[in-house]
Amino acid sequence: MADELTAAYVEIATARLALAEPDAERLKPLADITDRMSRLADVLEAQVILNLNPERRKSAAFAAASARMVVAQVATSLGQGAVPTAVDENAISADIAASLLFLIAERPADAYETARQIAPREIRGVRKAVAFAVRRLTRGQLRTTASLNYWRYRPAGEVPTVELAADWLFYHLLQGLVILARLA
Repeated sequence: MADELTAAYVEIATARLALAEPDAERLKPLADITDRMSRLADVLEAQVILNLNPERRKSAAFAAASARMVVAQVATSLGQGAVPTAVDENAISADIAASLLFLIAERPADAYETARQIAPREIRGVRKAVAFAVRRLTRGQLRTTASLNYWRYRPAGEVPTVELAADWLFYHLLQGLVILARLA
């Protein structure tokens, strides 16, 4: 796995260098590797979550976070606009994922910088509260996070739907973020 992580990081670093001086010639190949980077990040995130290789967990988290950010930067550079912050039943956006992965990798400065991009404009309720809680936690705003009254975001509804199930999941995630901030 060490060789895989090294190769992955070399590819990520190459893409980041190309993004530093964007021009049409350099950006075309980047569009081609976006899918690979996204898949790479998915695999590395799964390894981190499942703790398949504990001694390489931090390295895998760092590489996954870096890959997520490169994919977002490529989208922005290709004129697709900034990738909006998302928290929904299908996925969370790269800014949130990368911020948390950088924390797992014990790279608080990278988590702090990445969290600047978290801007939940289009989302509401418990999902917006989760996005803000992640941003505050990764930026070291522990008191603000710890004092959050998560009870006000308790989902309401009696008819079981995927959306309601996701809201309950995010509610418990929010509760966990508040508790984590209180313990710090």
